Amino acid sequence: RLNADNIKALERIVGVDRKGTVLHDNLLHKAAELRAAGDVWSEHILENAKAYIMTFIYIVVTVTIGYPLISGIADAAGLRDERYYYITRFFDSLIYFWLPQINVMILRIIQGRNKRHRMVGRTVVIGDPCPWVAQSAEAFLSKIFACSYSIAGLNVLSGNPADHLVHRHTHRVVRGSLLVCGRPDGRLTALTTLEASTCLAVNQASSIQSIGGTCESITIGHNKSKLPLSAKAIFLESFRPQFLCEKLLVESEVKSADMSLTATGNLKVGPSAFAETSTGKSSSGFSFRRKSSTATSGDALNTSHRLKMLITRRGSAQATSGSDDGLDSTSHRSSAALIGAYANMEKEARSKASKVGDHNKFDIDAIIEEMIKEREGVDKYRKIFEEIDADGSGELDFDEFVEAYKKINPDV
Repeated sequence: RLNADNIKALERIVGVDRKGTVLHDNLLHKAAELRAAGDVWSEHILENAKAYIMTFIYIVVTVTIGYPLISGIADAAGLRDERYYYITRFFDSLIYFWLPQINVMILRIIQGRNKRHRMVGRTVVIGDPCPWVAQSAEAFLSKIFACSYSIAGLNVLSGNPADHLVHRHTHRVVRGSLLVCGRPDGRLTALTTLEASTCLAVNQASSIQSIGGTCESITIGHNKSKLPLSAKAIFLESFRPQFLCEKLLVESEVKSADMSLTATGNLKVGPSAFAETSTGKSSSGFSFRRKSSTATSGDALNTSHRLKMLITRRGSAQATSGSDDGLDSTSHRSSAALIGAYANMEKEARSKASKVGDHNKFDIDAIIEEMIKEREGVDKYRKIFEEIDADGSGELDFDEFVEAYKKINPDV
C-alpha cells in the first residue's frame, strides 16, 4: 500500500499521473510551488548574463549617439557651459565602470530578489541524508550545465548533512550560495534524530553571515516545521496512513491537553457529546460543569482557549483520513520538539514497565535471536529449492523432483 501511495504523491510533484495525463489545476499547487522556487534560482544564475546584455546595449547606444546618461540629461536641461562638461563626463565614467553591478541591482529590485547576494557566479550545494540521492542530483545538474556559456555557468557540490556536509562545504558558504537539502520525515521515531542532524547542518550553514546576508537555503520534506534561518521550506504531500508512533504521539497530546485542562479548576470536560447539562446543550460536543463561581475573567479566557485546543486535537486524533496532512500539531513540530516528545513517551513507558513484574517483561535479545533463526531457516529452504530447480524457472517439474529425490535415496 505504501508503494501505491508514494506513486500518488509523486504524481502531485511532477504534475502528471502514471498514464501521462496532466492533472487538474487544483492538484498542481505542489508542482507549481517547486517550479516557482526553481524559477527564482534560475534568475539568480542568469542575472549576470542579463546584466551583460543590458551593459552591451547601453554602451553601444550611448557611444553611438554621443550622449551618455548624465551628459544627455545635462544637455537636455540646457547645461551646456564648459564648466559642467567635465563634471558630467566624470559621473558618466563612473556609470560605465560600475554598469554591470548597477544592472544586476536593477534586476534584483525589479524581480524582488535578495539584494545582498554577491554578484559572482553561483554555487549550488545539494544535501540529502541518503548519499545516492545527493550524488545523483549533483551529477544531473552538472551535466545539464556542461554546455552552458561561461557567464551562465554553475558550480555544483553535494554532501550528506548528517555526515560531512558541514566540515566539507560550510566553510565555503558566502552571500548568495544556494543550498537545497532534503529533510527526512522526523515524525517517525526512527528518523527523528536524522532530521535533527539535517536541520542542524542547514542552520549552521545559514548562520554564516556577511553584511547581513548569507546563503539562500531551501529544505524539502514532509514535516511541516520551517527552519527559522532557511529562506524557504517546501512541504511535500503524502497519502500514507499514520504509523504507530505518530498515532501514539497524537493520543499523548490529547491526553496531556485533557489533563492540563482539568487541572485549571475552572471547567471540567467530559467526552459526552451533545450531553444535556444544567446550562443546556453544548454546541461543541462536550458537557462542562462550572466548578467555581469566583474564577476571574482571565482564567475563564485561558480555559476557553485550552478548550478549543482540546476539541481540535480530539478531532484530529479521531480522524480516519489516510493522509498525514490531517495531523494537527504533530505535523508542525520541529525535530527537536519531536525528539523531546518521543523521549517523554519512552520515559513514561519505562516507568510503567518498571512497575510490572518480571514475568510480564519481554527479553528483546531473545526475540531478536528467534527472528534471526527464523530468517536463517527461510534462507536454507530457498537454497535447497534453487539447487533442485535445475533450469532456474522458479517452478519444480516432475523430472527435477525425481532427480532430487534420487540424490537422497539412490535405490529408488
